[in-house]
Amino acid sequence: MVTDWDPLTIWFFEECYIRFAAEDYEDGKIGNKFAHLTNNSIAKYSKNDDHRIEGNMWDVKQFNDHLKSLTGKDMFFEKIKPDMKKICKYSL
Repeated sequence: MVTDWDPLTIWFFEECYIRFAAEDYEDGKIGNKFAHLTNNSIAKYSKNDDHRIEGNMWDVKQFNDHLKSLTGKDMFFEKIKPDMKKICKYSL
């Protein structure tokens, strides 16, 4: 949220969540809305029981824990989040 332009004042919400599509992407299935849309109102109709609504969203801690298991680092807090803030700033 921007509350002032001079000086530029940007408020960045610290607690985010990541939303996933209910089905995996597959080449040639461009019409599969469950692989492209992340809205829970759409995902609830997917026949994929592995990724029902509960599995479609991670809070920031879950996401960072997953990244940490892959890289051994706090990737979200050390790299991704600071870059998100830079992108917001530079886009304004």
